[in-house]
Amino acid sequence: MKIEDKHIVYFLGIGGIGMSALARWFMLLGKKVYGYDKTATVLTKKLIDEGAEIHFDDDVARIPTEVLQAKENVLVVYTPAIPKDHKEHLFLLEQGHTILKRSEVLGLITKDLYSVAVAGTHGKTTTSSMIAHLLKHAGKSSMALMGGILQGYETNLIIEGVQSTKTIAVLEADEYDRSFLRLSPDIAVVTSADPDHLDIYGEHEEMKSSFKQFVEKTKPRGHVFVNEILSSWLVNENPSVTSHNYSLQKGQNKAANVRIEGTDFVFDFVGEHAQIQSISLPVPGYHNVENAVAAISVALLLGVPAESIKSAMATFKGVKRRFEYQVKKENTVYIDDYAHHPMEIRAFISSVKSLYPHKKILAVFQPHLYSRTRDFAEGFAQSLDLADEVILMDIYPAREQPIAGVSSEMIYKSMQTPARSLVKDDALLEQITLTNAEVVLSIGAGDIDRFVPAIKSILDKKIMKLKLKNISKLSVTITAIVVMFSLIGFIEKQSGSLVCTSIVVDIDNQFENYFINEKDVISIITNEGESRIIGEPYENLDLKHIENELSKTKFIQNAEVYKDLEGNLMVSINQSRPIARMMSHKMNDRYITNRGEVLPLSRRYTARVVLIDGAFADNAKHYNLQESELGSQVMELLKYIENNKFWKAQIAQLNIDQKGNIKMYTQVSRQVVDFGKPEDIEEKFKRLKIFYKEILPTKGWNSYDKVSVKFKDQIVCE
Repeated sequence: MKIEDKHIVYFLGIGGIGMSALARWFMLLGKKVYGYDKTATVLTKKLIDEGAEIHFDDDVARIPTEVLQAKENVLVVYTPAIPKDHKEHLFLLEQGHTILKRSEVLGLITKDLYSVAVAGTHGKTTTSSMIAHLLKHAGKSSMALMGGILQGYETNLIIEGVQSTKTIAVLEADEYDRSFLRLSPDIAVVTSADPDHLDIYGEHEEMKSSFKQFVEKTKPRGHVFVNEILSSWLVNENPSVTSHNYSLQKGQNKAANVRIEGTDFVFDFVGEHAQIQSISLPVPGYHNVENAVAAISVALLLGVPAESIKSAMATFKGVKRRFEYQVKKENTVYIDDYAHHPMEIRAFISSVKSLYPHKKILAVFQPHLYSRTRDFAEGFAQSLDLADEVILMDIYPAREQPIAGVSSEMIYKSMQTPARSLVKDDALLEQITLTNAEVVLSIGAGDIDRFVPAIKSILDKKIMKLKLKNISKLSVTITAIVVMFSLIGFIEKQSGSLVCTSIVVDIDNQFENYFINEKDVISIITNEGESRIIGEPYENLDLKHIENELSKTKFIQNAEVYKDLEGNLMVSINQSRPIARMMSHKMNDRYITNRGEVLPLSRRYTARVVLIDGAFADNAKHYNLQESELGSQVMELLKYIENNKFWKAQIAQLNIDQKGNIKMYTQVSRQVVDFGKPEDIEEKFKRLKIFYKEILPTKGWNSYDKVSVKFKDQIVCE
């Protein structure tokens, strides 16, 4: 099969980080890209904005007509993460479509290109990203399909120069499901081979065997770079392939004179054929210095000049969720990281301790996969014990079903750190507000990143309170001086003309909304610092005007501003509360509040609410849903879901057509709910609850694909 003969590409699982990079590559080639994914995300929204057409329910009827009618021109790409009973996948197989795994497509794309493939149980995303950045900075014709979003590029597809047969392809070689054995690179890099994915391999020796097969697939006259710790067993026996090793401190290629300057790691590269002095790496961590050694070794082999490497490394901003600073202040630091293996966590926390040796560290960890937790509970415990305080969340299951007896408690019981706790999702933020740790870490490969904006807001709030406290002390000092030298000022104060000594902001976050913080509020009040407030007599301040200015902000539902007897300007804020998010191909996504208001999205915080798509979302142009009859009915439905704990946890997405007919998609079960119009809401949900509480437990959770409650007094299961 030739890629150039396929003009349409249909992705099953397009929202995955690796699949999305591939989708972008095909769109760059001018091919029409369609896709399915289980859930709408920021990444799928960006793909839609870039030209892809995506739907979010496994329904053969949603497969585009163009895909079905032009079979010979269509390539279907799927990820192993989709279930075996995926309806669209099975249908397309039956119809005889050309269907390939993502790894097979990568092999086809790169078979005629000079390729660099980076493998490893950890470190491969950062190392391959560094190589891509070094090549682009040097102006080398290259294309890189990454397993993470590169900071500064904001994409996982990096292109440099005119693409031709001389283009260098940089790839992540994924060991999961033995996918990397589809590749035959010119340069193979292996960063690590610690035990992992034992649900696939069974035992570590079998996984090591696959890594051996990977390096043996290197093309003749190619090169293999392996971490020095692996070099005793991970070798390519082909005499035409040149083997190299590297590490942080040992081997043919290594780092020397490693030191910390500010928050940058600075080191000298000592290689087989070159040395580069004083390389500055803005992405912290000794493990990242080791990754940089591998990337530099490859770049030198590819002809990138030493000076270009040095300047490029100084501008490398890293990969999202890899040692990603969220807050970086003198007394408060918050870093988010994707680490999900004991060795990764140990390297991450060790690097943080090196940067902040005298600060208390809180690590919040969400284990990823039941099988990985079972296999490495002791290792996780030992790595997490490096932190001063640890919060353990529930296991994120991803593709797995629960395993009896396996939970985060296995890690908890193996730990030595006394300051540790097991916390449910809904109690996490409250727990974080209680910590006095100066450095906070969120760690994991699941959905812990959805808490990042909220954690950041909590820490921003602490920083602002500290600033306000300091400002208040300064203001009191100034006021005391004024009192000493101005009897008139004293008399005015006694007669009611107080001077504003500080601004105290209280934001009601009872619904865990974090669209604004104290900094935003103070910026509005002071007109971004242009208007003087602190030190100004209250008789010169129009409190009603301040309230009006605050109320103009979309995310503020109401504001109350008043002064207290001590001269503080008290500002009380209630935020708008979103209960749904409308997704549309025709306009930007918008939130719907509990009062029916339509609001823009916030760059600060993403609310986890019910998603709405379909013709209703495409055509909803009202500023308030209550302005139309259908909008009012939809609001009643949304309020019912929001106020019912069971349905709020169950309902993930609503598809609403122009006439108001609704299909519901749930969080965990496979059934599509045909709800009909948003009428007789309570009665329909009563019938639907019978289906979930009585029918499914009896018949089996996967017995039905569809349930309808749109007809009065009926439950129709198909």
